[in-house]
Amino acid sequence: GLLERFSRGHLPLIAATIRDGIVRGELDSRHSPVVMTIVTFAVSALPHMLGRVAGAHPMFASAPHGEALATELVDLLMHGIAAPKR
Repeated sequence: GLLERFSRGHLPLIAATIRDGIVRGELDSRHSPVVMTIVTFAVSALPHMLGRVAGAHPMFASAPHGEALATELVDLLMHGIAAPKR
């Protein structure tokens, strides 16, 4: 099924990328790699799935698409949604 497919492809790739990022000091080692993997998957995969299912709904009319969506998702993943500290 779907879970089996992800366990062979996307999830191991995301987990390995996170592990490598921690080793290189590019990702914060204070966080669990498992939680980082879950968050990365959620931020990267779910918006695309939701866009396919509900993309025509007026609520999503102003959402970015394509490269603009990818750029914004990476920014949110790496920097969060909190306002900058003053």
